[in-house]
Amino acid sequence: MSDQQTIDQIVGRICASKKYGSIRRETVARIVSDCAIRYKGKQIEQQSRNILHQMWGAYWETRPDFKKLTASVNQSLSSGSDIREIIRSLLLLHASTNERISLLPEFYERIFSVTGTPDSIVDHACGLNPLSIVYMDLPKQATYTAYDIDIEEVSFLNDVLTLLNIPHVQAYPGDVFDTPHTYADVVFMFKLLPLLEHQRKGSSLDVLKSQKCRHFVVSYTVKSIGGAEKGMAEFYTNQFTRLIENEKWHYTRILFASELVFVVQK
Repeated sequence: MSDQQTIDQIVGRICASKKYGSIRRETVARIVSDCAIRYKGKQIEQQSRNILHQMWGAYWETRPDFKKLTASVNQSLSSGSDIREIIRSLLLLHASTNERISLLPEFYERIFSVTGTPDSIVDHACGLNPLSIVYMDLPKQATYTAYDIDIEEVSFLNDVLTLLNIPHVQAYPGDVFDTPHTYADVVFMFKLLPLLEHQRKGSSLDVLKSQKCRHFVVSYTVKSIGGAEKGMAEFYTNQFTRLIENEKWHYTRILFASELVFVVQK
């Protein structure tokens, strides 16, 4: 059996699994191909699944049934529930946006105080973050383009944004490693760089340099699983400043209770 046949079989098994069936096939194939260079035999699939868990699976404590969730949103709207309360309940479902709940809307106020109010945003590895647009106070003409490797989640986002009558946000299946980069005033890459390094060590700077934007915003979580801050802000500050030390970029560091943010002007 050829190496490519082995890779194709592993990709097929992972994509057919209940846990990873909603991840875009191109991303699974990339990860498996990368692992096949470094590992042999059963380790290829084991390591591929480990990476997928680190970069995606770990962010869902309990993965929702998106069809039922969409129906619940529709019902809440019909009963007159406040849109922000509906969105808040959704943001709590995903670990990344759950951590950020207490920071809204200050989070975006402080970021946009550096970048200026953008007319266009791109959000890579977006999770449920596009729903937090209601906290951003953007102009009506602003566009928000979001990408995520989770096809079911992307479909859910578009369905809910339609229900909420937020037409200027559009989500697409996409991977920062292979999605064509279009210009945006501001590019969000929240908590993304450590995940890139899990997949391809040393890839972060190339990804940052490839962004077509006036500003990009990267962030790191600074709370451990137990909720304690254990020098993580200092660690990630040192890591990020070393990463970009040879670039002629100006950055602003913003430290929140649970998240460290760097706003970078290219």
